[in-house]
Amino acid sequence: MLMDRGNLTESEVRNLATIVDGRTDPEALEYLKSIVDAARLTIVSEDKKAPLTKRQRDVLILRALGFSRAKIARHLHIEESTVKNHCSMIYTRLGVNNDVEAIRIARQLGILE
Repeated sequence: MLMDRGNLTESEVRNLATIVDGRTDPEALEYLKSIVDAARLTIVSEDKKAPLTKRQRDVLILRALGFSRAKIARHLHIEESTVKNHCSMIYTRLGVNNDVEAIRIARQLGILE
């Protein structure tokens, strides 16, 4: 994602330069994380359709409640491999890499309460 320099403050540019130069500090990392999160939310919210299917929402809700993939499969009467596929699609649609990130983004989007 390219950003117009005119939209960034001097402090923001310094934070990004610090990260790029390998001299990361907690404040700079937190700022970069907020940019990435905002970009993910923008990408997902620009999708005119619901970002997740009903079944994907069901799986994500159960994961948020602490259900294992095996327990979700039993609860929804589907194969565990199907649960794994739903999780992969959830990650793709939300632009994340794991359940923790998916749950956080889904809450920010209002998919999970």
